[in-house]
Amino acid sequence: GGVYLLTVMYLMLGPYGWKSILIMASLPALCICTIGCFFLPESPRWLLSQGHIEEAEAKVKFIADYNGYDGLGKFRLSTVGCEEENPEKECGILDLWSPRLLPTTLRLYVVWFLVYFANFSVFLTLAMTLREEDSKTCTYDFAGAAYSGVTDFAMVLLGVTLIDDIGRCISQISFFSLASIFFLAFTCVRNAGGTKETLVGLMICGKAFLQGGCSALWIHAPELLPTEVRATGHSTAVVVGRTGAIVATFWIDSLSVKEPLLGGLGFTFAILIAGLTAYTLKETTGCSLDDDEKIEEKEKLIE
Repeated sequence: GGVYLLTVMYLMLGPYGWKSILIMASLPALCICTIGCFFLPESPRWLLSQGHIEEAEAKVKFIADYNGYDGLGKFRLSTVGCEEENPEKECGILDLWSPRLLPTTLRLYVVWFLVYFANFSVFLTLAMTLREEDSKTCTYDFAGAAYSGVTDFAMVLLGVTLIDDIGRCISQISFFSLASIFFLAFTCVRNAGGTKETLVGLMICGKAFLQGGCSALWIHAPELLPTEVRATGHSTAVVVGRTGAIVATFWIDSLSVKEPLLGGLGFTFAILIAGLTAYTLKETTGCSLDDDEKIEEKEKLIE
C-alpha cells in the first residue's frame, strides 16, 4: 500500500494535483471492501450471537475445509460470554479493565501509543528531510520516499517470516531496538550537520526495522486477549495508537523543528521503550488462542 501510494504521488501529484492522489488512494480500499462483501464469509461468532447457530456451524465448516483441515468431525457451537455464570452477557470495553486483563491491556496501550508516535514522527521527519529546500513550493524527493516504501515492504515480509521462528516478543524487541539505533544515529548526524544523503539513508534503515516490528505487533496483540474481547481489545489499541500519531504531529511541528536534537531523541527512545514493554508481554508463539484457565480446566476434566 505504501509503495502504491508513493508511486501514485510520484506520477500524479505534479501534473494533476492533490485531488487525483485522494481519488487514487481511495480506489483500492473501495474495491477491496466491495469484493469482500461478496466473497468473505460472515463471522461465525456474530452469527452465533444473533442465534443463527446452524449458519454459524456451516461457516466454521467452510473455513475448515478451505484451509484443508479435515479433523473437525461432528460439532456443535455454544454461546460464549464474558462470564461462564452468565453466558448471555455481552462483552465490552470495560471487560478489558478487569483485574485479569488490566496488566495486559495497559502494556498493549503503551506499546501501541509509542509505536504510532514513533512511526508518524519518523514519517514526518523523513518528509522534512526529503523536502527540496531550493524549491519555492512544497516539493519533495519522491525517489527517496519510494526507496523507503520498498525497504518497508521487504522488512515486513522478513518480520512475518521470522516471527514464528524466534517468537513474537523477541521479534519486536529486536526490530524496535535496531530501529532506535538508526534513529539515534540519524539524530546525532543531523545535529552535527551531516549530508542529506546520509540522513535519508539512516532514516530509511530505521524506518524499515520499525515496520518489521510493527508486523510482529499486529500479529501478537490479538493473540494476547481471550476470544470474548479480542476484537474489542485490538481495535481500542489501534485507537490509542492513532492518538500517539496525533501527538507526533505536534511533537514534530512544535518541538522538533526548533529543537532537532530533542525531537529526534523523543521518537528514538519512544520506540526503544515500546520494544522493552513488548518484551514483557506473554509469548504466544505456538500457544492456543483459548484462555489459559479454561485450558487447564479442560485438561483436568480429561484426566
